[in-house]
Amino acid sequence: MTLEELKAEAKRQGYRLQKIPDYDCSCYMPYPNERHRHRNGKWKCVDRYEPADPEHQYQCWNMPCTYCRKKRGKNEALDS
Repeated sequence: MTLEELKAEAKRQGYRLQKIPDYDCSCYMPYPNERHRHRNGKWKCVDRYEPADPEHQYQCWNMPCTYCRKKRGKNEALDS
């Protein structure tokens, strides 16, 4: 089944196809976001996420936006 056939079938059934983004988290602060620091010294951002593209800052509604993806464990496959 080609992509066009898949889109047509989804539309016929009342659905639409949407691309999965290449990031898991977004915020309007540069990485690491100081607002995601917990009182015990741990970070939500730094402990769980890494910047998707650290040298490129994106624009969201005319504001700088940082996109991050979850860190992968040693045993975790790259595809999942």
